[in-house]
Amino acid sequence: MAHTQHNHTAYSSSGVPAYAGGSAWAKYKAKAEQQHLERVAVLGCCVCRNLKLGETPAEIHHCRSGAGTSVRACHFRTLPLYHIHHHIGGFGVAIHAGRCQWEAKFGTESELLVQALYVLGEIVGVMDA
Repeated sequence: MAHTQHNHTAYSSSGVPAYAGGSAWAKYKAKAEQQHLERVAVLGCCVCRNLKLGETPAEIHHCRSGAGTSVRACHFRTLPLYHIHHHIGGFGVAIHAGRCQWEAKFGTESELLVQALYVLGEIVGVMDA
């Protein structure tokens, strides 16, 4: 009698294979990351929004808080920042020109990340209090 091997795939609650293995999983993850980054960029700069400066185009900033220096930044921990608030605004205006001063002025990466995820509808109830 020949032994038949059954292929049982476990699925997550979102219907995605829990382990798709190899390149299939890598393609799915890359697509999900790209879609998330696009959704974040469309939000416009979170600092400009908080300062009531209207809609401004955004670049993607990868949050580094809680990550080691040699660890690749997660594409799901990103903020939308106007180029002035991201790179070119100088000390206290651009996050890459002085993080501590920038966070004291505009909020921490973690605080702004929660805000961005709330606006995207990826977390609920946090900002309602």
